[in-house]
Amino acid sequence: MLNREFEIQSRVRELKRGIEQLAAERRAERLPPVILPLRFERLVQVPPLITSATALDALILQLQELRREIVHYAEVALTIELGRGE
Repeated sequence: MLNREFEIQSRVRELKRGIEQLAAERRAERLPPVILPLRFERLVQVPPLITSATALDALILQLQELRREIVHYAEVALTIELGRGE
């Protein structure tokens, strides 16, 4: 009984690896190669005072978008500047 369970789990692991590899190959085929500069540089202005949940949510969304962008770069230079109060 234990031997059969081990065989099943081993087969599941093999199938999972195969599916993950196939998915990675298909993603690579679908996406054209993107040539990006090696360094990501950006100036981000943020308000010096956040007075509402909406304003905080907007800042968080902006930073999350930056996070998604910078993963493609070897170097990151992100300057955060306090803007004028709104």
